Amino acid sequence: MAKKKNEPRFQPVEHWKPSKPISLQVRSGPEWKAWLEKLAKFDRTTGSEVADRALAFYARSIGFPDAPPDR
Repeated sequence: MAKKKNEPRFQPVEHWKPSKPISLQVRSGPEWKAWLEKLAKFDRTTGSEVADRALAFYARSIGFPDAPPDR
């Protein structure tokens, strides 16, 4: 009869933990999501970066005095 090993066969995987909390989610239809992905690809960036730049631009355009902090 074979001996049982004391160590588990597989090491447990640490669950994914986001490095930063989620700040913004947008509920949209598939067409809008595809449009955002196309825009981000055109600009060689991500949807998050597009939203970040758009919000910073909008804040400046309405005279909001604070610059956005680093994400």
